[in-house]
Amino acid sequence: MAQKGVVEGQKVVQSYLWDGNVLLHQWTYQKGQEAQSSVNDLGEVYLSQKETVEDLVTWIYQENSFVPCAKIQAEEQFSIISDYLGRPLQSYDQQGRLVWQTDYDIYGKLRNFNSHIGLTPDFIPFRQLGQYEDPELEGLYYNRFRYYDASTGLYLSQDPIGLAGNNPTMYGYVKDSNKLVDPFGLSPEYFPLDNLGRPTGGFAEVTQSTLGTGTSASSSVSPPGWLGGEHPHHQQRGHLISNNHGGSGTDKRNLVTITDGTNHPGMTKYENKITKHVKAGNTVLVEVKPLYNGDELIPHKITIFGIDQNGKVIVDGEVTNGLRQKTVCCS
Repeated sequence: MAQKGVVEGQKVVQSYLWDGNVLLHQWTYQKGQEAQSSVNDLGEVYLSQKETVEDLVTWIYQENSFVPCAKIQAEEQFSIISDYLGRPLQSYDQQGRLVWQTDYDIYGKLRNFNSHIGLTPDFIPFRQLGQYEDPELEGLYYNRFRYYDASTGLYLSQDPIGLAGNNPTMYGYVKDSNKLVDPFGLSPEYFPLDNLGRPTGGFAEVTQSTLGTGTSASSSVSPPGWLGGEHPHHQQRGHLISNNHGGSGTDKRNLVTITDGTNHPGMTKYENKITKHVKAGNTVLVEVKPLYNGDELIPHKITIFGIDQNGKVIVDGEVTNGLRQKTVCCS
């Protein structure tokens, strides 16, 4: 069901058309140009003219999601690239040129904003998932029922559902802003396979209760580029989110082809550091991504990043794929 909203400023009227819970269209016109309504004897409403539409913007989203993926304005099309939290990071024009780029702090405040063609941050107004920045209110984000202040990580008004929101305070955003990426609280999430069927990464919240809850790599799964574990290939089915951190050994999105030395000691040295920190009573959000050269099916590197509940970076490294263990057959 589409719903329309109108916001009037001193000189400009901003109109919004919503498709359910997502913003579909927005446009502006000068105040005084709005259509006048009248009601006849039968109670029917008439407009004096069609509503003036200037600078119509249409937003496109990922299917069944709040995550924006495109903007259409004045017959120009812009693609939008978002991070795993659904926050826009980059926008490209139809020629593939980067026109808008930003990053965020832990509360969702923009940092390192850059536009090579002079665009302002509100060219893409979406921030934390489900939030819309109001440029007239200096950094406040509209979040359906209330406004959020990204400089403090707090809302300006109380949670309308009270303590049922299970937040740390009536004004708190969430208990841990990193947990929003995981709707089930503890389960790992994997990024989709790309057009070549290659895994693209995943993230997981690692706690003491998730240690050791994953599964071993299944021999029934042959990740892209798989030739075999015997000499001379010495390949292994490598977890992105490790077995010890709750990673699946049967989900194709979590298994890549790596060599024995890349697995151990390559990746395990970072995984062990995370495990040690978690055993000390901490929570670590881990993101692992494979990097590919062109259309090659096997990643040439794997990056691993982990940050704890206090914002401390626990690991931030990369492992080259193709590393070998010292073996008798190949010495």
